[in-house]
Amino acid sequence: MSKTLKSLLFVGTVFFLFISVVTISRIYSNKQLEQKQKILYKALGNLHFKGKVINISLIDRYSKKYSMLCIKLDYSNRESIYYFENDYFLKIKNGIATLPDGLFLSDSKIIDYVEVDMNSEKKEILHYKDGSVEEYGYFVNAGWLYESDVNICN
Repeated sequence: MSKTLKSLLFVGTVFFLFISVVTISRIYSNKQLEQKQKILYKALGNLHFKGKVINISLIDRYSKKYSMLCIKLDYSNRESIYYFENDYFLKIKNGIATLPDGLFLSDSKIIDYVEVDMNSEKKEILHYKDGSVEEYGYFVNAGWLYESDVNICN
């Protein structure tokens, strides 16, 4: 076998191994996310709520700013709930929902109104002050939260 063929074979093998590792890690990561979502859905049940954002609190953590939404509820099918787990958080108490919004960037749009799972599709719909609307999966990751942060709104 020539040196060129050996080199090509080596590069091909390394490339194949790299693609295999990336694929396996993505599959594993997706399975972990699915498992976490199942636990979240089981804990929160068929929770539905919507309301106007009355305050956005910023939390400095890890040299970054994260935002926490305080939402005055127009509707909720649960009077109160407290859920704090490694990656997710939600609190409803006295008609106010406390919900993490994630990383706050200086050019972030300001959220005006929030709808959570109103159509039983496990979606979070954010209405912004500029009139735009964005849809996300159920709840933003809150791995940056400490349990002491959860009483920001009430």
